[in-house]
Amino acid sequence: MNNKISLGLLDFGKRNTEYSSMGKVLDVIDYAIAADKLGFSRFWLAEHHNFSSSEAWSSPQMLLPMLLCETERINIGMAGVLINYYSSYEIATNFKMLENLFPSRVDLGFAAGTPPLKISQLLSQQDFEKKPDTVERKMKEIHDFFYAEDMVAERDKIIIPPYRGRVPEMFLLSSSFNKVDKALSSKLNISKSIFHKKESMNYQKEEVLRYKSEFRNRYGYTPKASVAFTGICAPSEKEAQKLASMSGYKNFHNAILGPASKFQDVLLEHQENFGVDEFIFHDANPLNSERINGLESLSEKLILSNHKKVNHEV
Repeated sequence: MNNKISLGLLDFGKRNTEYSSMGKVLDVIDYAIAADKLGFSRFWLAEHHNFSSSEAWSSPQMLLPMLLCETERINIGMAGVLINYYSSYEIATNFKMLENLFPSRVDLGFAAGTPPLKISQLLSQQDFEKKPDTVERKMKEIHDFFYAEDMVAERDKIIIPPYRGRVPEMFLLSSSFNKVDKALSSKLNISKSIFHKKESMNYQKEEVLRYKSEFRNRYGYTPKASVAFTGICAPSEKEAQKLASMSGYKNFHNAILGPASKFQDVLLEHQENFGVDEFIFHDANPLNSERINGLESLSEKLILSNHKKVNHEV
């Protein structure tokens, strides 16, 4: 068993704060800076279109350049873009430019979520009762924009600048590993959430190993496979449970609530059972300062690379 764990973060922008929604954005920036200094692998922002005056964002895409500027090593990305409601050309154009401005640091995740009907219509600039599913087609289009540039240029007279430039790391996000064949066909890494649905743990290790093997044979390198989970890291399980009750979240399926030592034990077990290389932690702690304390504890316990003490005055 590999005792070293690679750990990234997923942020929905939710915080308990007396400040406005922009105050939450500033908290997220501080949190990302801390994660970067403490050796976390990646920092993902989720897209959610909620009817609430307290939301930090709906789409976080405009925050990515700022987070990339404020950090040095950590990968920054959206996980994910609700690709069914966007132009594949627009997404490819924006994320390719970001990756070339910040080489090897930009992630692009694809999610199949559905916003409320009116927002879906506005995003798509179409009038419908139910949006047709275009996710697979658009992922294929983005794959071709990035990896078949000459074919697309000749066939469609389209070039995504910079021509033959770098492309972001791309991930297919799902609540199972049943979609590995879609990931294979579009040259995507894959990340499975175990906290979005209330169901028993389904490891699907054989599917993960098959995906990695077939991907390596087809593309010449090993893809990334990760598991996203939720929880709260606190000095004790009792304190973590208390913070969970303050968080406003009702969804704590398969959560880890407790000290960093508990995270280490559970994640090492998950690493063996799932056959994955990395975990993505959705931190449900409602207090930003306590979140950063939790990051430091996790970094020390899990021996994350590039670990430094954090100045909590950031």
